[in-house]
Amino acid sequence: LKDKIQKSELSYSDLMSLQLYDAMNQSTFLTDSELFEDILKKIEDSHNTLLCTGLVELLLYEMSISNNNNWSNKVDKIRI
Repeated sequence: LKDKIQKSELSYSDLMSLQLYDAMNQSTFLTDSELFEDILKKIEDSHNTLLCTGLVELLLYEMSISNNNNWSNKVDKIRI
């Protein structure tokens, strides 16, 4: 795993941010809570292309299995 992280230029904190986002979203319904939005904002503000790309991929996947219409707004916001 360490080699994969180094080759892809992902930092450990990037991976942990993605894991935290994914775990929070799958285990609870925080899509409209302040805590979820704060984490999303910190990821967006990082301007880390790999981290934001991973987040967009997660959101696109979740959009495909969810009826929540708010996901497309989040994806568009992160892409910008």
